[in-house]
Amino acid sequence: MNNDLKIIIANTYKGTIDLSKIDDYGYTTKGQNHGTGLHIVNRIIGKNPIFEKETQILDNFFTQIITIHKK
Repeated sequence: MNNDLKIIIANTYKGTIDLSKIDDYGYTTKGQNHGTGLHIVNRIIGKNPIFEKETQILDNFFTQIITIHKK
């Protein structure tokens, strides 16, 4: 789209997701020893303006859309 690259990641989930905590280190709905991946992605995205992230719940899927803007 407009020379930008979009990566869409979707996953089913159980229970409820608090989207306000989704980027917090250790926040997970999966149990112990999880909750680092989205935190790391958020840190990388926050350091570089070519990245943009959109997080949402669609039907029974948790989705993140990562956009890499062409410089």
